[in-house]
Amino acid sequence: CYYWEFIILYRKLVMAALVVFLQTTKKQFQALLVLGFLLLFLQVQTKAQPFYTKTLNRMETRSLLSSLVTIYFGLYFLQNSLSVGFRLLVVGFIIISQSYFFIYWGFHFFIAFRQYLSRTNPKLFRKWCCPTRFKYYYSEFEKQVDHQFDFALRRRSNTMFTPVPTPKQRIRSCGGSPLSHLK
Repeated sequence: CYYWEFIILYRKLVMAALVVFLQTTKKQFQALLVLGFLLLFLQVQTKAQPFYTKTLNRMETRSLLSSLVTIYFGLYFLQNSLSVGFRLLVVGFIIISQSYFFIYWGFHFFIAFRQYLSRTNPKLFRKWCCPTRFKYYYSEFEKQVDHQFDFALRRRSNTMFTPVPTPKQRIRSCGGSPLSHLK
């Protein structure tokens, strides 16, 4: 959904407003309001599933869960009567939660980058991502990705069966080689 980014923007704006405009109230009350607000948006996110892929929906859900864990365990720091060992345990939970999300995001970013690189620059993809003995398998993978990418382009066009131009055809239709403007 294109509008979901605006909903995320307003969610962050409301959370900042809760913290800024309620400065005269207790910190526990502010944190509980933000916690309830995040729980509400977690529920909305899991029901709506607004993104195009399951991976993006899972990533947004995990992001909200990571924020919830951080706010919840941050509430413990507002109490002065906690021992140093318990505070370290709470910090450990926060670090594990944030690290889990960062590793999850990094893994899926790497997969998306490899797919993008295989479509846009296959030579660079083979050089960086393909060991010599597996080039055949990766070339088959590239063919599948290219086929899926071509199908997606055809699906987006108004006419279903228009041929998708190759990169060389695109260059020719623009007036020659990509370096012709340097001559």
